[in-house]
Amino acid sequence: MSRAATVPLVQRIEAPTQIIIQTQPGQSAQDIAREVARQLDERERRLKAKARSNYSDQGGYDA
Repeated sequence: MSRAATVPLVQRIEAPTQIIIQTQPGQSAQDIAREVARQLDERERRLKAKARSNYSDQGGYDA
């Protein structure tokens, strides 16, 4: 088995993030936490999609 098949490729994406929370009357801490997590997940998906769409050589293809 080749090394590439045994070692998973780890892609790390870092980008500055600013979170501004404006609570609504009756909004719970759990509601806020869920929305923050949802927004961060969505942002991460967009960044990963952008990285995948980059056609330059990203390495990790050695056999």
